[in-house]
Amino acid sequence: MAKTDNLKKNFIWNSVGSFVNAFISLFFMIIVTRINGIDEAGIFTFAFSLACLFYVIGYFSGRTFQVTNTDKKITNCDFLYNRFYTSIIMVACSIIFLLFKKYSLYKNTIILLFVLFRFIESIADSLYGILQQDDKLYKVGISLFLKGLFSIIAFFIVDLTTKNVILSILSIIIVNIIILIFYDLKNTKKLIKIKKFDRNINYKLIKTGVFIFGVAFLTQYILNAPKYEIDRLLTDDLQAFYGIIAMPATIIILCSQMIVQPVLMKLKTIINNNNTKELNLNLIKISLLIILIGIISIILAWIAGVPVLKLIYGVDISKYLLGLLLILLGSIFYSISFLISTVLIAYRKTFVQIVIFAISSLIAPFLSNYLIKNYNIIGASYAYLIIMFVLLMLYIIYYVFYISSKRSKI
Repeated sequence: MAKTDNLKKNFIWNSVGSFVNAFISLFFMIIVTRINGIDEAGIFTFAFSLACLFYVIGYFSGRTFQVTNTDKKITNCDFLYNRFYTSIIMVACSIIFLLFKKYSLYKNTIILLFVLFRFIESIADSLYGILQQDDKLYKVGISLFLKGLFSIIAFFIVDLTTKNVILSILSIIIVNIIILIFYDLKNTKKLIKIKKFDRNINYKLIKTGVFIFGVAFLTQYILNAPKYEIDRLLTDDLQAFYGIIAMPATIIILCSQMIVQPVLMKLKTIINNNNTKELNLNLIKISLLIILIGIISIILAWIAGVPVLKLIYGVDISKYLLGLLLILLGSIFYSISFLISTVLIAYRKTFVQIVIFAISSLIAPFLSNYLIKNYNIIGASYAYLIIMFVLLMLYIIYYVFYISSKRSKI
């Protein structure tokens, strides 16, 4: 009975915390756009996206890799040391990047503050892995919920009273530090056995997690590739407009992930039974569900997207409606790619996914550059759509090839 109650708590609180955490950037963007204006919002959304890319360096192989560890020689403390190590590299990489880019002091400060925010988040995530291993995922959900809720409140109050984005970001850093110390560390300190830093184990963790990191980094890059080119070619206000029309796409992507996660074990069982026919049937069903959600979203965006986004952000995006629809369509392509990627991971096909993302990443900057130069924000939206379509086609081609080769061996 206690195990069932824990399962319920884990599911409910993790869902709530993950949901709040997924949409925290949406609330920040609304606040900045409303209070500070469209130009500030452009700097803000770019800085947030760039920090997400650097976060992948700190996160590296991720919590799933930590939770599924079977090597008893590697302890919780080793994973925590490793996360500090990769997070410090993350900060160093961000500083080197900014030295080359030569942004204004104001823009550099906002980017670095978001990287610091991600540093704290990265360390906390390693502690979440320890809690998850101890079957206390509900405490992870509570932590994410508290951080999300109080970060939004603190950010809103500070920005409303000071009209200063830098102070507002500092407020959410303080919130995250307080919850990290008084909640996360409090819940995990009994589960961590302190030991000396082991370079060999740290190297082993880096080496074994490098493919996972590669896929995660390239994924984050291609999802935001148009934003990076907008930063080079256009103005801050146009960056903000793109950020606003791109935000609804995260809903489709989040929905697809929520659809895929509960059926992971079922798909794994089908794969273990070597039943490719049933696997393909399940993939088609899930893909059709994702497409249905996407089509409904596109129709709703076409009918009510402009007035709803104007109500939320206080800006008129009517001339970018086509861009909104193109990005939503692109998010459907990405969501199906994510589904196929999940199946390939179950088959332990990770290196090939780096190749797929590498090809897409090579196309992304050139395509984005050309389309944005010629068609502005609509060009950025077309770039996103085409990049996601290329990604999906590469996944489908490889998946069909791999499954066909497996059948021929039977």
